[in-house]
Amino acid sequence: LAKVIEASGTAWSGRLRTVDWLGAPQGDVAVALRPLSLLTGTRRLHLATSGFSVDLMQGRSYGFENASGRLELPIRRPLATMMQLSLADASLVFIDGRCQEARGTVTVQLTHMPGSPLRLEGSVRCEDGRGRLALATVGPANLPVEADLVIDAHGGIELDSRIRPPDETSSLSLQAAGFQPTPEGLVRTDSWRLAD
Repeated sequence: LAKVIEASGTAWSGRLRTVDWLGAPQGDVAVALRPLSLLTGTRRLHLATSGFSVDLMQGRSYGFENASGRLELPIRRPLATMMQLSLADASLVFIDGRCQEARGTVTVQLTHMPGSPLRLEGSVRCEDGRGRLALATVGPANLPVEADLVIDAHGGIELDSRIRPPDETSSLSLQAAGFQPTPEGLVRTDSWRLAD
């Protein structure tokens, strides 16, 4: 998932140079281990770039906390495009396999697709033991989009997308990409794991 040119520092505090994550350059990343979290059976790493910071957790508690800033990433589902991901104090934490904490606002801007750029916004919450992010277009949009993203404690992801295309040309392009027509618009469901 990530490529690093060089690592320096100690096990407690270091720096990764020229990080490439999911095919997108992220620059240098500062990494710090939070030692007190080890007492509770959780490894907590603080990661920070020039424009983004987050605490990642693994162990009895799994997920992330205090995610703020912006990332630019390529995505493959439901359409191949570029995504600008902005988070404001977002957290999604699982304990013993169930979602226990979820908060924050997420904004997604998509480019290189019909009606682009598209801006979607939503908030993170726990629902039925899993994390859920429901996104919808905000502001004027030529292509109304709704996306429902569900994440479980094992890294399983399910994405339900619904689009109401404004014209036949857009509709045909989306159907060629796997969207199915329904009375509510064109829909597509994708599922994968974070390690995919």
